[in-house]
Amino acid sequence: MIPLFLILGVMVAGSAEPSAPTVVQHYKADGVHDWSSLILYADHSFTYESRGGSCWVWQDWRGTWAKDDNLLFLHYSITIEESRERVAKMRVLTDRDHISVLVTTPEGAPISDALVTLNNQDLGAKTGADGQAVISYTDASDIERGGVLELLTVNDGKHTITFSIDKPRSNHFEIVLDPEPPSRQEAREDVYRVKASKIVLVKDGIPERAKAFGEARPRVLSAVTEETD
Repeated sequence: MIPLFLILGVMVAGSAEPSAPTVVQHYKADGVHDWSSLILYADHSFTYESRGGSCWVWQDWRGTWAKDDNLLFLHYSITIEESRERVAKMRVLTDRDHISVLVTTPEGAPISDALVTLNNQDLGAKTGADGQAVISYTDASDIERGGVLELLTVNDGKHTITFSIDKPRSNHFEIVLDPEPPSRQEAREDVYRVKASKIVLVKDGIPERAKAFGEARPRVLSAVTEETD
C-alpha cells in the first residue's frame, strides 16, 4: 500500500502553477500623453503595451528581444487586416429630395437590413433586399435640401463604421462593407539604443501605411523600479 502522505505529496506537486518569467527590465515612455510600457524577461521574451495619444491605435504584443553591444532589438509580429471597406462612389443625382445609399459586400452582393444614418443622427433608414437605403431630407432634420453632408454611418448588425464625406454636396453613395476582412501576420523589428537607464528609438518596424493611421513608437523609454511587497 502506498503511504497517504506520498499520494498527497504527488497531488500537490502536480497541481503547482508554472512560475512567472523573471523580469530583467521594465521601461515606460517618457512622453506626455504616452503610457507605453516595455517589459523584458530573462527568457528573452518581452511584452509591449503601446499606449500613445490615440486609443484607436493602442496595441499589445509579445515577441523576443536581443542585445548587441548597446543596441536592443525587439522582434515581433502583428496581425494585419486587409479591410476593403470604403466609399466606392459618391455623386450628385438629379433627385435632390433624397439621399440614396447602396451597401454591398466587397464581392458586390447587396447587404440588407443595414442601418444608414447621417451626421451622427439617430434617424436613418435600413437597406432593403437590394442593398439600397433612401433617406429624405425631411427625416435628415439637420441637413437642409441639398445641404452639407459630413458623415455617413452604416451598422450592419455585426459592426458599425462611419465614413467621412469628401464631397459634401453628394446625395448618392455606394458603400462597401467588409465585417470579416482577411488577415495576415507581418514580422517587424524595432531597434533601441541603450543609454544608461533609458532606451532611445533608432528604428521602428512600422510601415508607412500604419503611420498614416497614427501608429507610432515613443522615442524614449525610461527604466522603472519594480515595486515589491
